[in-house]
Amino acid sequence: MSAANRKQKAFNRLFIMLIAYFFILGNPLFAEYVMKYDKNHTIAKYFIKIAALNSIKEAKAVSAEADFPTQIIFMRDYYSVVSKSYDTKESAKSSLLKIKRRYKNAYIVTLYKGGAKKREKKSLRISRLQTALKLYKRAKYEEALALFDRILIEDPTNQKAELYYAKTLYELKLYKEAKKRFLKLLKYSNNNQEIKRYIKNIEKSKKKHHFGATLTIGGARDDNINLNSDKNTTRYGSYILRNDTRKTKSNYAVATLLLQHTYKSDAFNITNSFYSYNELFHSAKGNNLNYLDFSTALSKNYDSFAFVLPVGLNYIFLDSKTISYNIYAATELRYFINKKIMSTFYATFNDNHTKFADDRDYISYAGGIKVKYLKDRLSLLTDLFLERFDEKESARFDINKDVAGLTIYGRYRLYTGLYFGASISYEDHRYRDLDTVMGYKREDQKNLLSLLLSKDITKRSSLTAICKHLHNRSNINVFDYKKNNCSFEYKYRF
Repeated sequence: MSAANRKQKAFNRLFIMLIAYFFILGNPLFAEYVMKYDKNHTIAKYFIKIAALNSIKEAKAVSAEADFPTQIIFMRDYYSVVSKSYDTKESAKSSLLKIKRRYKNAYIVTLYKGGAKKREKKSLRISRLQTALKLYKRAKYEEALALFDRILIEDPTNQKAELYYAKTLYELKLYKEAKKRFLKLLKYSNNNQEIKRYIKNIEKSKKKHHFGATLTIGGARDDNINLNSDKNTTRYGSYILRNDTRKTKSNYAVATLLLQHTYKSDAFNITNSFYSYNELFHSAKGNNLNYLDFSTALSKNYDSFAFVLPVGLNYIFLDSKTISYNIYAATELRYFINKKIMSTFYATFNDNHTKFADDRDYISYAGGIKVKYLKDRLSLLTDLFLERFDEKESARFDINKDVAGLTIYGRYRLYTGLYFGASISYEDHRYRDLDTVMGYKREDQKNLLSLLLSKDITKRSSLTAICKHLHNRSNINVFDYKKNNCSFEYKYRF
């Protein structure tokens, strides 16, 4: 071969390589394709779906408003607007928080782009379904949806995955798409009451007005109704007084009624409540207590935040005689740190008017923080608060005080519908005014231990047993007492 032919052949090879580079390797689509796979040829990229849409026209309209590069995909029966890919779940979640301010139905979903073997072992497919079900039960709905999505792409006839796919959409409040999936499932199982219940709840969520009622009846026993001291004597100045240490025991019936009406709009919710608590048939006469409360509350959700503002009025009666009434207001700011932890900052105001004695009216202010933790069977609540009481008439020394308190409550689901709960609380009461006879200020410390056992009878009814032990320690003996209270209640929700 001549030198000219060799040069021509080399030039041709170089030209072909350049063409291949610019049209294949240099093509951005091909480059993106290559980047989607790792060395093992399996990859899970994180995306954000904005909505589940019925038409390409709707999808294009949403895509035009998106703040990031998007793609429109068609999966089974609907279109979705999907974000660019994210390499890590953390970066996807960070973007999701911004997107949710604009699109309430946005959620993370993992799309698996090729790479895996075309035919997987049956055991691996079963394992994937089990993993998806565990994620669903742990309320990790975005991750569960991703796996159900993949399972149904590979096996559209998997009815169990289809059912839980619809349930997951429901939990994510994508009601329109969830209803569509449930209706499709009904064609194969017309007698499935669970599916019909979900469809009914979806229809109910569209209503503006919601009504509810809860009735509770039961019995209780209290071994110290009148909070008598356990101490035999009290020193009051230069005098030593003998106390009545007999505890006032009583058995009685309890009946409570809660009526609620909630108006739901896209902007806010308003809930009106009426609550009645009644103690009846006391064996210790003169202790039949009645409590009535009327309140209305405005609530509004902001992504990870929720704002609640209730105002109300309550009356307290003893043997049908009014002993006091209170006008109150409260505000709560709830922040959902994640799906397991919620924190609540709250402040309250109470204007008390006492009727059974003069010069006992007061105003109180309180503020605190609650932290609630939920995981599988366990729920925990911690409540830390400060409260200040100010008298109105400036005529008594036993009203003005500062209170600090801490409560820790936990509940554990032993079996399906069976719960055990325990609560421990501590309050420190420091009175600000000097008792001129005693020569010092009163100080109380309250300790309360409560145990609870509850069993769900049906979806609407339950039985609950509660036992409480209260010990109030005071530096003035007459206010030092103990009491035990046990109750057994049946509750029904209409």
